[in-house]
Amino acid sequence: MKSGEPVLGYRDLIGEVRRLCAEGRTGTVFITTSDNHSVRFVLRSGAITAMVFGLQTGLAAMTSIKRITAGRLSYSEELPQRAPQEELPPTPELLTLLGGGMAPDAADDGGPSAGTVATSLNRSRAILETELVEYLGPMARVVCNEHLTRAARGGSTSVNDVIEGLASELGDPEKAARFKERVRARLADTTVAND
Repeated sequence: MKSGEPVLGYRDLIGEVRRLCAEGRTGTVFITTSDNHSVRFVLRSGAITAMVFGLQTGLAAMTSIKRITAGRLSYSEELPQRAPQEELPPTPELLTLLGGGMAPDAADDGGPSAGTVATSLNRSRAILETELVEYLGPMARVVCNEHLTRAARGGSTSVNDVIEGLASELGDPEKAARFKERVRARLADTTVAND
């Protein structure tokens, strides 16, 4: 490993990738793992367009990346000459897959940080999608992705704002009210279960 950057745990490494995406950065994130493997994330306007672990690329690299325990991270605004990997899912979905069920980090001042909000939004995704499917069918995933992407780019949107935005997509006040009630109840149940 290089000696210039601090060693970060997996959660912090992915948190940095998430932060750079939320900031809409274009460039390459380089990670040298504690067991000396090379990892790259290529970002274009905050979207992950390529993932590489050693010789593995795209989703094939996901399993190996998730096994990282620690590493050093650096960022460069230079991009490789290769074309984006077309098979990658949307960035919010990739970040959810990379982050798994991680608990949000507590902010230093006791209030929510942008990273905490993004983690909270991603942890809520499954509940939001599941409840939205009842009203929008297979389009629920697409609509949910749009709202979560918008929230991640905004940096400070709350889960409540996303719920309100999704409810407004339903076009029926009764359905919207029922959707909001059910989502908030399920989110409250998971919060209690995690405490």
